[in-house]
Amino acid sequence: TILMAQIDVVKELLQDNPDGVCGSVFLEHYIPRFGGLIHTLRHEKGWDIATEGCNLHEHRTHQYKYRLIADEFINYDVNKGEMLSFTL
Repeated sequence: TILMAQIDVVKELLQDNPDGVCGSVFLEHYIPRFGGLIHTLRHEKGWDIATEGCNLHEHRTHQYKYRLIADEFINYDVNKGEMLSFTL
């Protein structure tokens, strides 16, 4: 088994789930401080990550999901609902 750094797990989850990643999913991956890692991706790496109410699950209380809009490889055109991919 290859162990990944927590920030790499967060990156992979965001990139692999265009509908967003619920906070509970980060907890299932044993990443309790995912908010700090999302902050790092936003402010140090320049990723565009939306914070939205979770519509992926039926939570008893209000929960949030985090949806990747754009990183260095992916750009989701929110207005058109299309995904544009490119590599540098």
